[in-house]
Amino acid sequence: MTNTNSLKNNSLFVVQTSNSQTTSSVDDNNSSILIIDDSHKPTLLSFNDQITIAETVMFSDLFPDSKIAQQFSMQSKTNFLRYVTCNLIAMNQSMEGRPPYPPFTNESAIEKVRAAEDAWNSRDPHRVSLAYSENSRWRNRSEFVNGREAIVGFLQRKWTKELDYRLIKELWSYDENRISVRFAYEWHDDSGNWFRSYGNENWEFNGQGLMTRRYASINDLPIKEEERKFRWILGRRPDEHVGLTELDL
Repeated sequence: MTNTNSLKNNSLFVVQTSNSQTTSSVDDNNSSILIIDDSHKPTLLSFNDQITIAETVMFSDLFPDSKIAQQFSMQSKTNFLRYVTCNLIAMNQSMEGRPPYPPFTNESAIEKVRAAEDAWNSRDPHRVSLAYSENSRWRNRSEFVNGREAIVGFLQRKWTKELDYRLIKELWSYDENRISVRFAYEWHDDSGNWFRSYGNENWEFNGQGLMTRRYASINDLPIKEEERKFRWILGRRPDEHVGLTELDL
């Protein structure tokens, strides 16, 4: 049985089974608990690979003294269970959506913008992609991106090029299910050249709060390293850090 509240609300979560032989960190006579760290995102496995590994996990648990069980390492089992758990999280979030939901108020629109900023500052393509519907459509600069899988690929390429990326978004306007934002982010290329990229985005959401359309227009301004304004430790912008208006950007 999966504890879905733990899965949804924690970076460490618990998967509980009725089989005492399941890979675990805590065992008793009736159950076992496996703690899995969500900070490691798995590579998507093909259906055949999923079946093969699942069968191996089951066989090695049923016959722990067999050669298969001895050859199938604890790490392999943990990686597979992590893969399954991460996909359960994605499925759960897709079913429940992503609050706040439309129709938006000024407060909920600001919350939505900050949530998007935080996700993008994580530079985690999988995390970012979960805010978008499965069939989400983008125009980013001159590139057109369709679907969540393509979004992940786009973001992986983006953050391979745009290094030490730091972003600030700011609400511009909103209506029932649409939000417009302006943003700026600073980054450098692999030659150490710094840029500040300025942009505007138009977002449209479905009833689950997932973004179905995103249109982004962006321009890159070369800057000197000493002209940088975004200097917080990589990751989420601290609450006390000023926004674009205060920075006069």
